[in-house]
Amino acid sequence: MGAVAIDTAARHFGFVLLDRRMADNLDGVLQALRARFIDQNLLTPQQAVENQMARQLLHVLRDARILPAYERDVKIGPEEFQVSFTLAHMAGEHRADRALRPLNFDLTTSTDIFNHGDEWIQKLRRLKRLGFRPDRCLIAARDPKDEDPLKQDAFRQIRDELLGESIELVAEGESDKVVQFARLPEAPILKLAQ
Repeated sequence: MGAVAIDTAARHFGFVLLDRRMADNLDGVLQALRARFIDQNLLTPQQAVENQMARQLLHVLRDARILPAYERDVKIGPEEFQVSFTLAHMAGEHRADRALRPLNFDLTTSTDIFNHGDEWIQKLRRLKRLGFRPDRCLIAARDPKDEDPLKQDAFRQIRDELLGESIELVAEGESDKVVQFARLPEAPILKLAQ
């Protein structure tokens, strides 16, 4: 892509490249622009909601001054099968002792709720079989907002299956429970023998 085309694209998106020399790598600049202006708009509504929920989790841990102990957007699991979590307290390479992830179950149909829940239950089971599931996992769940009995029943069944897998569930917005989960135990104070 030529310099004129880059300048034209930049003006179209409402900013100006002041000095082409500022960009050592035009491909890198173009990838950053694509991520900011195009890929963000290509998210499914489900992904957009869960991204917004993830930002909420970050704010909760930041406000509680716990965030520095956690890594963001981590992949947990062996090389052949990795699962993305919003936040994790790492216990080794691709291993965590605690992990947090939001899931949106305010979906269009009960089938969508079952499919989304089953996808995550399977991921967590596979991590467990491979010996990589975190000791503690917390799902911050957005439940279906309407009173459709099929959706409510689907959500209850998925919730019960997650709980049966020893996954901790909190409702979206239960900040105090998220903080309680995320707080790490105090390190024992070691005293020297006298």
